[in-house]
Amino acid sequence: LGTTLPEQAVLVSVPSRRKPLAILAVLGTAAALGWAMGSVWQADRLTAQAQEAFADGDVPGARERLEAARRLAPLWPNPTLLLAQLERGQSPRRGVELQEDAAALNPYRPASWRDLAHMRAALGDKNGAEHAITDGRKYIPWLK
Repeated sequence: LGTTLPEQAVLVSVPSRRKPLAILAVLGTAAALGWAMGSVWQADRLTAQAQEAFADGDVPGARERLEAARRLAPLWPNPTLLLAQLERGQSPRRGVELQEDAAALNPYRPASWRDLAHMRAALGDKNGAEHAITDGRKYIPWLK
């Protein structure tokens, strides 16, 4: 970035009538970014609370918190990954669906594809398990 700067300092003169609009634009952008990061932060907190609830044996509470985290940050894969693991024991087919969603959200995580393959194999879907590894190799060539 420094190489694009002029060698001599040049002042930029913004006309007075445009300054309030510029300030509003900067504040609006900052508010939007802050809201987006706040949603991810709250989803992270709910995910941690869900892990604690699950460790304490409160499966419905953990599920509720993870679903809330998914609604707050739908593009963040961690709540979906944890919910897939939670559902793996309760409802294996739902667990596979969630694991597929999580792998699509972050296809560069090798464990997501391996877990998906294991979950499909546990349901007796040998072809689906092989297909999961094949799909994962599109993103991670060394995946086994």
